[in-house]
Amino acid sequence: GNSNITSVVIPATVTDFGATGVSATNASNGAFKDSNVTSVVLADGTTEIPAAAFNGAKNLKSVTIPATVEKIGVNAFRSTALTELTIPATVKEISYGAFRDMLSLNTVTINGDNVTLPGYVFRGCSALRTVNLNMETLILNGSMNFANASSNNPNTNNITFNVKNETVANTVKAHMGVGSYVAINVNGSLYAEIK
Repeated sequence: GNSNITSVVIPATVTDFGATGVSATNASNGAFKDSNVTSVVLADGTTEIPAAAFNGAKNLKSVTIPATVEKIGVNAFRSTALTELTIPATVKEISYGAFRDMLSLNTVTINGDNVTLPGYVFRGCSALRTVNLNMETLILNGSMNFANASSNNPNTNNITFNVKNETVANTVKAHMGVGSYVAINVNGSLYAEIK
C-alpha cells in the first residue's frame, strides 16, 4: 500500500515476499500489493521469484528478470501492469497462474528449452497479441494456458505465436481452443491458423 516508493532493487538474498495461503494453484497477494511501485530490478544471483511476489502490484510496468532465475512461483506477477515480458532461458519451472490477469500484457518472449507452461499461466491477459517461443520443445500442461478473451472465458483472441519449429507449432495448435483468430508462424512463415 506504499504510495511513495516507485522503484525497487531486490537483492538475491531476499527469498520471501510475504505471501500466505500458498498452494499448487493459489497464493495471496504479496509484499507489493496496492503499492505505487512501477519498476523492479531483481539482482543477479536470484534463483526464484516466489509465489505471489508481485501479485496485486497493479502499477508495476517494468521488471528485470536476471539470467539466474530458475523458477517463477504461483501468481508471481498476477494483476500487474507489465506490457512486455521476457523470460530468460534459465527458467525451467513456471507455476500455475504466474502471469494471470495481466491486463496490459501485449508481448511475451520465452527463451530456453524444456519449459513447461501450466494451466492458467496467461489466462485473462486480454491484451496479449504476440507470443514468441524460442525453444525446440514445449510442454503445455493443464488448460486455458493462453485464454485471453476474458478471465472467465476459455477462448483465445487474436494471438500470433512465433515459434522455431513444427514440433512446437503442433503443441501450440493442439492446445488452442476456439478463437476469433490465432496464427502460428514457424521461422517467420505462416504454419497454421485457427479461426
